Amino acid sequence: MCNKPRLTVLALLAVMTMVTSAVFAQPFGDQFARKDLGQYAENARLIRPDQASFEPLEGRQVLRLTKSASVTFKDVPIDPTVKYALTFRGRFEGDGEAIEENPHLDFLTAYRGVPSIFAGREVQFLDAEKRVLRSLSSALVFREWFEYRDVFYAPPKSKYVRLTIKSGREDQVYFVDNIQLQPAADEGAINCNPVPDRYGKYNYSGWQTLAVGAKMIELPDGRVAFDTKYGTSGATFPLAKPGKYTLTTISQENGFNYAVVLNFLDEEGKKISSINGWGNGKPYEAVLPAGATQGSLLFYSNVIEEVRVNYVGQ
Repeated sequence: MCNKPRLTVLALLAVMTMVTSAVFAQPFGDQFARKDLGQYAENARLIRPDQASFEPLEGRQVLRLTKSASVTFKDVPIDPTVKYALTFRGRFEGDGEAIEENPHLDFLTAYRGVPSIFAGREVQFLDAEKRVLRSLSSALVFREWFEYRDVFYAPPKSKYVRLTIKSGREDQVYFVDNIQLQPAADEGAINCNPVPDRYGKYNYSGWQTLAVGAKMIELPDGRVAFDTKYGTSGATFPLAKPGKYTLTTISQENGFNYAVVLNFLDEEGKKISSINGWGNGKPYEAVLPAGATQGSLLFYSNVIEEVRVNYVGQ
């Protein structure tokens, strides 16, 4: 009879410890179960006890921020070839203006920066030396609980992602709940957020540089679309396989020099070539040019209902 190896109690405890350490190696995903800011925040020593605390709220453990607190969470290793979703719930209390009271604040939900009087979030992508390669920032303007979602690829050469949440004005209190970072669900496209209606009119995932006046809008039938105005561009996305790719757009012409462009770029972001499409739902095909490793979208005078870049093979 063969003697099967058995784990001793000490060995089993060691394995469990390693597994637990791996699970909690990053600061997201445990709903603040450890109740120790030092376990989550890189700058915990710089934050006063009256600025940040953990407390139960509505049956959940939340992080409470106030007195203009700014919490920078610990850096998380990241793979620039993977599409990620960073999500959390948040709401604020205080005399500051909220989107529920002033719908015109919807422009602050785009990646345009955060005025200091508002709560805000910043997502930074860092290289191996912890230098910032790119960042996304927008205001947190909902008084009631709202799920914020950023779907993205990190830029080439990224090694880490860093999240910072600021509570805003001195007398405002901001509550953060259930931060998670994980690979994004299949969106049916390589590019991020191909159907604006999927995440709603307050989500600008995938759009890096917005033209003046560009914003999410509601169509007459209630669906959400993206009015690009003149010259909005998207964030880069990896094109990892040689062969054919398609650009498919469903959109409406809205202004001068209507155009839909897919740019092919090298690793440094230099344009190699491009293809033009139209918003008629027809796939426009191109072979990935030599040296191209990523793509980006550029739009002039479009109201986008769908835009998809897909790989179709050799």
